[in-house]
Amino acid sequence: MAHKLVYGLGGGLVYSCGSKGKWKTVLPKLLLSVDNDYLISTVDMSQVAAKVIYNTVGQDRLYLDSGGFTLYKYQCKRDTALAALDPNDPDYQAKADAINKKFSDECDRMARKFEKMLQICKYKEIFELDNEYFRADSDPLSTKNYCRELVMKYQGFYPTPVFKMHQGFQYWKDLCDSPLYPKLSIGGLAQTRDWKKHRPELVKMMNYARQCGKKVHLLGCQNVETFKMLNRTLSTIPSSNTQSIWRTPKKNIRNLPHTKTSKSTRYFMPLPERSQGHSCMTPTSEHLNTRALR
Repeated sequence: MAHKLVYGLGGGLVYSCGSKGKWKTVLPKLLLSVDNDYLISTVDMSQVAAKVIYNTVGQDRLYLDSGGFTLYKYQCKRDTALAALDPNDPDYQAKADAINKKFSDECDRMARKFEKMLQICKYKEIFELDNEYFRADSDPLSTKNYCRELVMKYQGFYPTPVFKMHQGFQYWKDLCDSPLYPKLSIGGLAQTRDWKKHRPELVKMMNYARQCGKKVHLLGCQNVETFKMLNRTLSTIPSSNTQSIWRTPKKNIRNLPHTKTSKSTRYFMPLPERSQGHSCMTPTSEHLNTRALR
């Protein structure tokens, strides 16, 4: 049975496996040391590294993140900069236009990188470019939104919609009821306490998704207790969950698969625990200071 934990690979991990091309031989050994699936990001993964990863693990173990969360952070900076402008300033409009153009340039750049990533590899699952900049239709279910048709063009399927809690339960129900999207994801909560805050809603959402036969991915869910709680509630078990690979002091990782990097640290991937007929990951609290992709 497939592991529920999907490891998020950062570009930094790739090149820590060795300089001057050495990483191209070390990284595959690291990836093959466990049999979990992997997620790479449009944001920080080079096309060369993506191809090496794809050639190592294949389509059935590779996920692609579009970079939507990074664009959300750019959007927050844009909104802060716009709010700081003085409406009475004679140059207000010019300054506002410059701020908006900077944001739109970032979005266009991310879309170009995303398209390149779609062209060079085949993926098991892809998460849509979920920023309102890419909203082309008033109907949120439309395939014209969030580069969904772009993914279909290169991959032959629509990307997994990324639901955020502020979008409301009705949109979640509409996604579950739609035949267009067999897989769904819940995002926007990575590295926050909101996973705990929204537990009752998550249970309700997962139950409805199961009734509709949908698979659900928790993007960047690093709140271990929430993940355990959903696993204990048999009718709401998530299909998969993303966590990043983390760094740990060398002295703590004896007998674990690791790469030869610096003298003080190693990157490693913990071996998942198995229980109740399925595979899941139950990391300790020391593992929570890791960078999530979403």
